[in-house]
Amino acid sequence: MKLRVHGDSVRLRLSQAEVAQLAETGVVESATHVAPGAALAVMLRAEDIRQPTASLDGSALTVAVSRADVAVWAEDDREGLYGEQSAGDGRTLQVAVEKDYACDHRETGAHDTFPRPDA
Repeated sequence: MKLRVHGDSVRLRLSQAEVAQLAETGVVESATHVAPGAALAVMLRAEDIRQPTASLDGSALTVAVSRADVAVWAEDDREGLYGEQSAGDGRTLQVAVEKDYACDHRETGAHDTFPRPDA
């Protein structure tokens, strides 16, 4: 699972195996170890909600997506699931969970990415 943060947006990109795992178990987790005893944890959960949301608790980022949407999304060709939420002070956080497509500079099939739709 790849995490991209830019301004007031959070984007998770999932490999084919991770999309399948999310559809099957409802959870995908990852951690980046920054220093001894310190890690950034990222959890993606399928829940009974309408649109993607994000929360932060210390060094743990949790993104939740609709369980019903995941079941369909795992089998279709849509790129992602998208939502937004209030981030306080009049700000809006954009939340995206997307399939990770192969980059033009990588050989096809590398890193369990999805084939590019335009390939």
